[in-house]
Amino acid sequence: MNLYELSEQLEACIKTGDGRVVDTDTGEILDLDEFECMEMTRDQRLENLALYIKNELARAEAIKAEAKKLAERAKSHESEAARCKEYLAGFFAKYFDGKKFETARVKLSWRASEVVEVNDVSALADDYLRFKEPEPDKAKLKAALKAGIVIDGCQLVAKQNLQIK
Repeated sequence: MNLYELSEQLEACIKTGDGRVVDTDTGEILDLDEFECMEMTRDQRLENLALYIKNELARAEAIKAEAKKLAERAKSHESEAARCKEYLAGFFAKYFDGKKFETARVKLSWRASEVVEVNDVSALADDYLRFKEPEPDKAKLKAALKAGIVIDGCQLVAKQNLQIK
């Protein structure tokens, strides 16, 4: 029986003065111990589900933290590789002057490429620019709305969020 069914079954019950409980849907007479057991089962399932959610959130945070550490390590290795490549390119250009270098495990050579360098962005026509979509600053909007300022297209909405601690 899931939480919804269990809660509906409990809601359909009425306690009588003689220590019994009557299920108004089925007419079944339950003793008080059975009713309390159903309540405990429901409460235990609620607790278990809330604990499961907390556990999943903790796992997600641990994975995010580990991903952040790994991303930092990867960036460090990429930076070191770029620094070494720049050093190697300088050395290779100076001492090998366009010649190739090759062993069984590595091959060094030059490849021609073209890159656009922009010296003055303001001199470019709009056709050659990319524009980012505007993004609302929700923190500033919230502060303004709380201060009583009316802003078209915005409203402050109160919500209820389940807290699991």
